[in-house]
Amino acid sequence: MLSGGAEGADTEWGEVASLHGHEVIHFSFDEHKTTCPNGQIVRLPYNNLVIADPWLKKAKSYLNRHYPSKSKYVNNLLRRNYYQVKETDAVYAIGTFNPSTMVVDGGTAWATAMYCLIHNKPFYFFHQDRNKWYEMDISGLCREIRLPPKPEIGVWTGIGTRDINLNGKLAIDYLFNG
Repeated sequence: MLSGGAEGADTEWGEVASLHGHEVIHFSFDEHKTTCPNGQIVRLPYNNLVIADPWLKKAKSYLNRHYPSKSKYVNNLLRRNYYQVKETDAVYAIGTFNPSTMVVDGGTAWATAMYCLIHNKPFYFFHQDRNKWYEMDISGLCREIRLPPKPEIGVWTGIGTRDINLNGKLAIDYLFNG
């Protein structure tokens, strides 16, 4: 399981995945603080982080956002997202999205957009305020689904909002435990 080590959904995914025997990797960088176990953290040097810039520049047009930002730290957070999705088979994200634009809120949008651009595949998204799972992509696909496939084989990514609520936590638990 790949993630970013942020408080909230990232750490929740990591804890549940670890309990179910998955190897967990949280991508980070020197200035980034995380409470994840040290053995699960891969700190990316700056020369590796900037490899993400072409993908972030592609993603910004789909998201109607700006990149780079004026903050080196924010840029590195977004760059770190590239490593969460570049070699994954599936993305599971938790948060909310704007119903008029169908764009995921917050930094999670950058990771999901890059995943779609790199792999040309949809991702699984749990909208914690609606308490529903969706299959989404950056072209506007947003199809409600009962439950995505359980992450069992291969490399997968678990990401999402720092403000995970009880619905989000229960969705992760139910995905693994039924």
